[in-house]
Amino acid sequence: MKNNTRQMLLRAGASVTSLVMVLSVTGTYLAEANASKVHSALGTSSVKLVSDGETGDTEYFKSDYSSWEDEYEHAKQVNMDVQEEGSVLLENDGTLPLKKAANVSLFSWSSANIVYGGTGSGGIDTSKAPDLKTAMEDEGFNVNPVLWNYYKGIEKPEDTSDQDTISPQFSSSVFEPSVDEYSQEVLDSYKEYGDAAIVVLSRTGGEGSDLDVTNQYLELQQSEKELLSHVQENFDKVIVLLNSSNALAMGWVDDYDVDSVLWIGGPGQEGLRTVAKMLDGEKTPSGKLADTYAANSLSSPAMQNFGEYLYSNVEFVDQQIDTKNFVFTNDAGESIPIKNAGAYVVEAEGIYVGYKYYETRYEDTVLKQGNADGSAGVFASADNKWNYADEVSYPFGYGLSYTTFEQKLDSVECDGDKAVIKVSVTNTGDTYSGKDVVEVYEQAPYIDGGVEKASVQLCGFAKTDVLAPGESQQLTVEVDMQDIASYDYQNDKTYVLDAGDYYFAIGNGAHEAINNILAAKGKTVDDGMDQDGDADKAGKYELEEKRLVSTDKYSGNEVTNLFEDADLNHYYDDEVTYLSRSDWKNTWPKTYSGIKASDEMIEDLENNYTAVDAGTEEPITYGEDNGIALVSLREADFDDPKWDELLNQMTLNEQIELVSNGMEQTAPVMSIGFTGTNDSDGPGGLTGRKYLTDPKDDGSVTDTLAVGYNSSVVIASTWNSAMAYQRGASVGEDGLWTSTEGWWGPGANTHRTPYSGRNFEYYSEDAFLGGTIGANDVSGALSKGLRSYFKHFAANDQESQRHGLSTFANEQALREIYFKQFQKVVQEGKTVSLMESFNRIGCTWAGGDYALCTELLRNEWGFEGNVETDLNFADPEGWMNFRSGLAGGTDQWLLVGQGNLKDYVEDDLNLAYEIRNACHRILYAASRTSAMNGMDENVKVVSVKAWWEITLFTVDIISAVLSLLLYIMIIKEDYTKKKVITAKGDNKHE
Repeated sequence: MKNNTRQMLLRAGASVTSLVMVLSVTGTYLAEANASKVHSALGTSSVKLVSDGETGDTEYFKSDYSSWEDEYEHAKQVNMDVQEEGSVLLENDGTLPLKKAANVSLFSWSSANIVYGGTGSGGIDTSKAPDLKTAMEDEGFNVNPVLWNYYKGIEKPEDTSDQDTISPQFSSSVFEPSVDEYSQEVLDSYKEYGDAAIVVLSRTGGEGSDLDVTNQYLELQQSEKELLSHVQENFDKVIVLLNSSNALAMGWVDDYDVDSVLWIGGPGQEGLRTVAKMLDGEKTPSGKLADTYAANSLSSPAMQNFGEYLYSNVEFVDQQIDTKNFVFTNDAGESIPIKNAGAYVVEAEGIYVGYKYYETRYEDTVLKQGNADGSAGVFASADNKWNYADEVSYPFGYGLSYTTFEQKLDSVECDGDKAVIKVSVTNTGDTYSGKDVVEVYEQAPYIDGGVEKASVQLCGFAKTDVLAPGESQQLTVEVDMQDIASYDYQNDKTYVLDAGDYYFAIGNGAHEAINNILAAKGKTVDDGMDQDGDADKAGKYELEEKRLVSTDKYSGNEVTNLFEDADLNHYYDDEVTYLSRSDWKNTWPKTYSGIKASDEMIEDLENNYTAVDAGTEEPITYGEDNGIALVSLREADFDDPKWDELLNQMTLNEQIELVSNGMEQTAPVMSIGFTGTNDSDGPGGLTGRKYLTDPKDDGSVTDTLAVGYNSSVVIASTWNSAMAYQRGASVGEDGLWTSTEGWWGPGANTHRTPYSGRNFEYYSEDAFLGGTIGANDVSGALSKGLRSYFKHFAANDQESQRHGLSTFANEQALREIYFKQFQKVVQEGKTVSLMESFNRIGCTWAGGDYALCTELLRNEWGFEGNVETDLNFADPEGWMNFRSGLAGGTDQWLLVGQGNLKDYVEDDLNLAYEIRNACHRILYAASRTSAMNGMDENVKVVSVKAWWEITLFTVDIISAVLSLLLYIMIIKEDYTKKKVITAKGDNKHE
């Protein structure tokens, strides 16, 4: 009996230690695979610096603050400043600002559950963020506690709507309890808190899925209509706060007695404090819309082809994490499996995105051309005739203030290369100070049937200082004529400036600007304008001869067609009719569903890699001892010969690790004295990183996460380049105090439609605004040693089927609408890193698209930094594979798990050269960051094991040894028992 008990204990112990060993080894593997995250959380490192001699001042990027607490307070202030300049006052009859210490009632479930940013990578630490009630009470308001407690006591039910396996919708419904459920106590509370009703309308979005078009999530829901009616009946003053980074449909405003509408977007961690100060006049909103707010959220031509469209000859098989398996049937009836390739989108609207559609169609209705006033595209107009006033609620660039401003166009001077516009701005109010924005729009001559051109496009802007009542300021805006050229992809195959009249106009938004241009043309309300313009606010320049703009002004390189195969018409002649202002009726986009993938398309979708001759038999040098540290090249030009000597020091394993292991890091390289970088995800800042007490001395980690800033569209709505630079520099400071050198953000893809899930982390529907703000945001961060992986390059304008989505568009739209903001950030913002998109340009994955990542980005724009993939689940044979990516121009993979890049190098010298070139670009970018702080020629980098690594390995060894000993004891016990039984059997036989 004792022996049985002993055996049971041994077996139980062995099971336990085996389980501990399995869990420990698994934990060790996962921790090592995500070592950068663990080091970040625990404040540890895999390397340390050892000095071989005296070092000088190696703090190349210095903080402006002596403690993390001071920097943290500064970051919160920047968050609040952006909110003040980015909030947009859309309606106001004098209700705002409210009196100090007003007694107010906050309405809607959303009022107690503010959307601070976005989901996924857009999430921020809300544990330290004030709610709206707290922010307002801190400002002195008296907030209805009964109503507040009612909303706080209601838990939002789970969304039970059907979720599509292939592409789930992020948000499908708005939760708002019925007003019929209000208790008598709630109703009675209005009397004491009846100075004003503040209704919050919130919408949220996030990474991975788009908003629900089917349920028209961006329209006012029935429960919200009932709420507004209820509030209207019970309060004299009704204020609406729009808490959404996606443009809501606003056609309902005139249906309710709403006195004021203030758009606040995603306020970030501290922005609600500024919102409270704006409500009582302590601060003055000065933002302008970065998007058009239409009466109906479905009314843009882009919405006619937005969502999920699968090829007619494809079958969805199954999904594994982010890999969707599809099988195509070609013309021969063969089945061809291709991962992440079943979906496409046809952007048949061409360049007519956002205001470039609405304002262009408006001008054409006034000029009575192109069937502009017909029924095509009517969503809100009466009598089935398109009418701007019915279709658009608030135009792009529009915004009010608590005071009034008068802008005077002092002069427009143009020499054919550059236009200089001078504008005087005067605060004509008598009470409030504030800032105003000078917006400059241009109109190029349109030739019927020629290159498509919008009636107006933003070409410059500037923001005033704070102007007191009666105070004036003159601002100067310079416009390079190359920046307003149109891309002719059909004939000249480059940018063109057609001969004719060019207008430059100012206005409170694009619509006022086009009215001013129409006035300069002699048009009035008698011609169909919705209001008379001011001809004195528009100037004209005549270009006598057509000019080709075929040389890039920054790089000096040739500009010509690169993306003809991104057009579906490349595969099918005249399959797509692009929207043209020459005939709105007959070119209004049809929905391109059920397109069959041709055999040529299937071949391109496969993204197969073909080995390329390296052009030389000369082997690559590895492992030389040249004594060069990366820090010595931190100011060296990209083509400095010393880079070759540095790369010769690296081993093949080091190069492969650098290229393939970009999971929140750039890997350390011992042979060149490089400690690596820590990278962090998040459009709202380094929100997953914790402050250190002293980053210069491997300080301990605090419990405080970096500040979460406003959603990107709020930053764009400041229309303030200096403010964007300040925001970037503040995130850069966060980098210094969290030991972070790489920022996976911000993003600048186009708000093609209001329903894209990631609009909160992108700036605008306009590439010029987004690119200008982005360039300053990025350069501000880089001034503090934090490089931005500006994303997502390129044409990532929807989340539905984003992994491998084929984006079909003509080259004019790609260059003018979807690439221009990246070009500005590369050439003006001097970014040294980019992050790619998941989608395909045409049938070619963006990262494997040589035309995109090499010919355009590097050969045309002159980019010298590195390009990294988005998240890739170690699928080296998938659509984001190593070989096609390296051949296309991708440098670094954001892998989860391990790839097998080394397996491919032995028989492919060209691939080995591509890896070496990628390392050059990665290291060049890293050398421009604060990762160089603390480094000089006398400092060496040595590899160390952090305490948690030692602990995990110790547990691995102990559990393995104990398991082995216990199993040996079990075997010994079994052997002894068997021997005893055998002996007994022998005795019995005897």
